[in-house]
Amino acid sequence: MRSLMKFLIRKKEPLKRGEREVQSLKRRRQKDLVIRSVSVGTIACVVILSVYLWQSGMVSDAVQSTGERVQERLTDAGLVVAEIRIDGQQQTALDDIRKALAISHGESIMSLDLKAMRERVEALAWVEHASISRSMPDILTVRVKEYIPVALWQVDGHLWLVTRDGKRITDQKLSHFAALPMVVGRGADSAMPDYLDLQEGYPAVFEQVENAVRVGGRRWDLLMKQGITVRLPEKNVPDALEKFAQMQRDEKILEKEILAVDLRLENKTYIRLTPGEAKRRRLAAKTAEEEQI
Repeated sequence: MRSLMKFLIRKKEPLKRGEREVQSLKRRRQKDLVIRSVSVGTIACVVILSVYLWQSGMVSDAVQSTGERVQERLTDAGLVVAEIRIDGQQQTALDDIRKALAISHGESIMSLDLKAMRERVEALAWVEHASISRSMPDILTVRVKEYIPVALWQVDGHLWLVTRDGKRITDQKLSHFAALPMVVGRGADSAMPDYLDLQEGYPAVFEQVENAVRVGGRRWDLLMKQGITVRLPEKNVPDALEKFAQMQRDEKILEKEILAVDLRLENKTYIRLTPGEAKRRRLAAKTAEEEQI
C-alpha cells in the first residue's frame, strides 16, 4: 500500500524538448479547429436568419419605416423644397425645366436624386449642360448652359438649327432665327466649322450669300442674293474666294447679267450669262460683223 502511494504522488518526469513541441502544436491545431467551427456556424446562422427576415418582408418593412420616419423628421425641420432658382435659361421653357426636375409638393430637399434630375434637364433640346445644387435649408438652384445656334441646316426637305460643330438643336420656332446663314445638303453639318471659318475670313463675300449648298459632300456652291451661283472648288477654297472678291471689287461681277461664276478650276474662270444677256451679246456681235462687211 505504501509503495502504491509513493507511485501515485511521484513527480512526473519532465518531457523532452521535441515532445513538448509536438504537444504544443497539437493544442494549437485543436484550438484553431474549434474557432473555425464556431465561426462557420455563426456565419451560417446569420445568413439563414437574414434570408428568412428578407423573405418574410420584415427587413424591407423596417427599412421603409425608417425612411419614412427620417422624411417626416426632415419635413418637420423645414428641409423641403420651397424655392427653385433657374439661371442661364433663354430658349428653354421654364415649365419644361420644372417638369424635368419632377419635384413633388413638400418633397424633402435631402431626398432628391440630383444626378437623375440633371440628366433629365440635359435631355431637353436646348440644354448643353446643367448643374443642380442644394442651398440649405430649402432652395434648389439649377444652372443651365444652352447650345448656341450658328446656322439653319436644310436636309431632306427638313430644317434644323445647328451648332458650330454641326449638332442639331431643334426644328421648332425657327422663324426667330431667320437671320442666321442657311446651309443645304448632306454633309453640310459636318463641314460647318470650315464654312464658318471661310465666312469669317471673307465677310464682304458672305454678306451677299443667301444659301450655301454642300455638293457631293466635297465642296460648296454659294447662292448669292442677286441670284448668281458661285461654284467653289474642293481644294484651295480661300484662293478661289480671293479671286472672286477681286472680281467683285474690280468689275462689280454681282451686278452683271450672269447666272454663275465657276471657280472650280484653279487657272480658269467660267462665266455663264443669263439667256437675255447671251442673246444681246450675240446680236451685238452679229451687228458688228455686218457693219464690218
